[in-house]
Amino acid sequence: MTGTGSLDRALEILEIIGRTPGGLTNAHVSRELGIATSSCSYILGRLERKGFLTREPETGRYCLGLTALTLAHGVLREMGFRSLAEPTLYWLASETGLSASIGVLERGHILLVDRLESPRFIEDATEAARWNQARTIRLTGKIRRREMRDIGRELPVHSNALGKVILAHLPRGEVMQVLDKYGLSRSTPYTIISRERLFTELDQITLR
Repeated sequence: MTGTGSLDRALEILEIIGRTPGGLTNAHVSRELGIATSSCSYILGRLERKGFLTREPETGRYCLGLTALTLAHGVLREMGFRSLAEPTLYWLASETGLSASIGVLERGHILLVDRLESPRFIEDATEAARWNQARTIRLTGKIRRREMRDIGRELPVHSNALGKVILAHLPRGEVMQVLDKYGLSRSTPYTIISRERLFTELDQITLR
């Protein structure tokens, strides 16, 4: 495997593991990429030594390491609009009683780059912390799972309110290019997978 090939594989491995909760084993990664387990093991080992991955001894699964987090923090730091938008996030959460988020359109997905939880969310989370475990379990139905709220999470642009707002304010030609390239995948039973229905919603957003 050439140096360039190893680099490409390493980047693919980081992407695959990054979008897989709980991580993956060497066998899973090698099967996913269609490469020999020995070659995969070499790349995984290098990434682990550099801190891009960590390996769980009991399961042999590789997960993203803290070096990846450090790089992600650097990206967020360079996004100057986050500090400019922060007062607006606080205002929105206060006025609506809902959570407020900032996202950017990236490769057909909305990448969550900042989020402010709603006052109600904070109340529910605090209440959950005060009560016993059984009560906490009942309360979690009110609280969106952590993986649904994490900064850095990617969602198909058409599958969420934030993405639809961004699409609604793009020129229709750019929206068509995004849909032509990435399609309308189904994330939940309620995801819109019809262009006609999606454009109807986008038109409703711009009229409000």
